[in-house]
Amino acid sequence: SDDAIERSAATAKVFAAIESMERLNNSNVPTVMSEAIFLKLFSAFDAFSGNLLAAIFEKKPELYKKINKSLSVSDLLSFGHVDDIKKIVLSMEIESFRRESYIDQFSYLENMFGLNLTLYSDWSDFVEASQRRNIVCHCDGIISEQYMAACRKYGYQCDIEVGKKVDIDPAYLTNAIKIVMKTGVMLGQTLWRKLFSDELDEADSQLIETIYNSLTREAWEDAVDLSEFAMRLPRFANERNKNIFIINSAIARQRSNNDFESLLQTLDLSSMRQEFVLAVNVLRRDWSAAASLMKTIGAETELINENAYQRWPLFSDFRNTDEFDEAYREAYGHSFKEVLKAMSREAEEKSSTSARKGG
Repeated sequence: SDDAIERSAATAKVFAAIESMERLNNSNVPTVMSEAIFLKLFSAFDAFSGNLLAAIFEKKPELYKKINKSLSVSDLLSFGHVDDIKKIVLSMEIESFRRESYIDQFSYLENMFGLNLTLYSDWSDFVEASQRRNIVCHCDGIISEQYMAACRKYGYQCDIEVGKKVDIDPAYLTNAIKIVMKTGVMLGQTLWRKLFSDELDEADSQLIETIYNSLTREAWEDAVDLSEFAMRLPRFANERNKNIFIINSAIARQRSNNDFESLLQTLDLSSMRQEFVLAVNVLRRDWSAAASLMKTIGAETELINENAYQRWPLFSDFRNTDEFDEAYREAYGHSFKEVLKAMSREAEEKSSTSARKGG
């Protein structure tokens, strides 16, 4: 501009924009966000483990005898009821538990409940992630000798030198989330089954749902790991639950290009429910036999209904066949292709409505 005032105002805006860009560049937003999510991951694990302990003591009050906490006479006199004393003692125990390192927390749980909780393949990775959490939180991510010593002790191969800074890149963060999630599931399941053996059916159902959710998210590796954990469990509530674990494990293995036939060969098809025989036929891609069983089973059973045919990853490839569409029509009075068209129209309408609102 020829106008000096306009040039001056424009120059001020340019410098302000440059300063803003420099602040954004120096703030390193991606790194800050990754580290924040990583730290929050362990905050969530802390909340989970504390709530788990509280639930166990509530359901098994005889465990209070194992708590070694001292209260003054004045403190005792200030409480109106023994239940109030139990609450404060448990709160103190949980807070003390949370202040320990994650390695010491697992040692506490092992001693308290007489279990070995660290004999699983991801234990060394969990230890490393927990040690990295400490140095990110307290040392700006700088590798310490304590971090290295813990990694070496528990078998984690670390190729970073002391004094170097570690990053929480997307690949590492994604893997850490998986490890902490699986550790939490296995910890909860192990304690639940050990301490409340009369609730095996509820424990089975929770683990089945967790594995199923991994399958529907196409998180095949998670589903494989959790299924393998399930297959190592000493007991199930019943044969039905065991067979569900086997079928879901076979689905996860098939989708991740691992051997699944050896699992199917452990099943006695002659004595199994038709729904499981159907699953085996689908996994073996015997579409004709699977469609025949669909017609025999009908519209709904305890294990299979229309929603299962639409969403369960077991049927992902089978749904694309003419055999499936014919059997589906016989069971429900309409073809699966018609259902897909209806779903597509509904999705388009929702998208259109959302766009109008946005506009």
